[in-house]
Amino acid sequence: LQDKLKFFNDKMLFLPGIRTSYFETTNELYYEPRASLSFNLTDRLILKGAYGKYYQFANRVTREDILSGSTDFWILSDGKSVPMSSAIHYIAGLSYESKNYTFSAEGYYKLIQNLTEYSLRINASPTGINYNENFDENSGNVKNNDKNQIVTSGTVKAFKLDKNSGNIIFLDSAQIQPNGNYVMVNIPNDSLDIGVYPSSTGQVDYVTTYYPSTTYWRNATILYPTGNLTNINVSVFRMNTTTANNSVSGRIVQHNMNPIPSLKDANVYAINGNSFVGCTISDGNGRYHIQSLATGNLKFIVDRLGFGGDSTFVNVTPTSIIDSINFSLNPMFVNVKKIDEIIPDSYFLFQNYPNPFNPTTIIRYQIKDSKFVTLKVFDVLGREVATLVNEFQKAGTYETQFPNNPVTTNELPSGIYLYTLQSGDFKVTKKLILIK
Repeated sequence: LQDKLKFFNDKMLFLPGIRTSYFETTNELYYEPRASLSFNLTDRLILKGAYGKYYQFANRVTREDILSGSTDFWILSDGKSVPMSSAIHYIAGLSYESKNYTFSAEGYYKLIQNLTEYSLRINASPTGINYNENFDENSGNVKNNDKNQIVTSGTVKAFKLDKNSGNIIFLDSAQIQPNGNYVMVNIPNDSLDIGVYPSSTGQVDYVTTYYPSTTYWRNATILYPTGNLTNINVSVFRMNTTTANNSVSGRIVQHNMNPIPSLKDANVYAINGNSFVGCTISDGNGRYHIQSLATGNLKFIVDRLGFGGDSTFVNVTPTSIIDSINFSLNPMFVNVKKIDEIIPDSYFLFQNYPNPFNPTTIIRYQIKDSKFVTLKVFDVLGREVATLVNEFQKAGTYETQFPNNPVTTNELPSGIYLYTLQSGDFKVTKKLILIK
């Protein structure tokens, strides 16, 4: 749908429009607004600009085969394990027309969300092709943590945080078998978390739980498979269910962001005293909905990988229909950039720059071996202020920013801080100074 509007004696031409797409896989409508504008400053000089939003319903998979070469193919997005991609385009420029030529200059900016490419590497082995060389197997069992009873339904998922977008990338999953066991066979060699998710159908008697047994992602154990992992056992928290005609719903967003982005895949827990009485996960619009709750002054807790938590108390009656219990979460992740592929011959932590700093500073470091790396910031009393890196990294030179967001900067007082890099047996600490 598009319209054409003219203003100022036809000097300005405005073309607003919108395209609507229905995607059967997700059973949703996707709206793509766009507009263009041009203004004739003179008969020869024209200012112009454009805006548009576009969705991509498929993601590219690159199959790297040493023997037969690389090929690309595409898989449809499902809005879950394969995210829906979108991009917002901004264009501004001008053009000048002479008798014989037209000169045009444009500036272009694209804001991309959830654009993901998957690479499948297939390596040669002495006897042919080893299809499993880049993937490992992860197995274990799932039980309730109170009476050690076997969990017989649900899904175990492996996932990680995309530190560029803040989205959760799901790497592999497996159904829980009737004996409580699970096996994931396509675990990549990457830092990842493990979580157990109850089934969306049937009786639900436990809540979403991180490995080994926690509902808080910061208390979860990060894994880095370098081979098959066994006995990755998870103890989930039981949920006491009831039947009632009530519900609580709302929205979860990122704090201090404009426009306000919704937060998908946030875990929402309802707690009555010391018992879980409800659990759900926010959708692509950041919305959540929990129904059939126990009555009383319930505590609602939100936990989202890569973000600080939030909570509030809500008084729930047998017939309460409560909307707009909203939560705003602060990002806690930092984008770590690999700035040099050359493998260093030593470990080294560089002095931050600028130093002193306000509001942010850059910390650079190099590691000569592929190992698990932590980079943390402490105050002079030894209290941890921030964890900038906590993952397996390949050898190379990296840099990151501290603090990671304006909220953290506002909360930190001026003074001396210590930042510590640790990788294997290597450990070094340096000072940085914040001046406001």
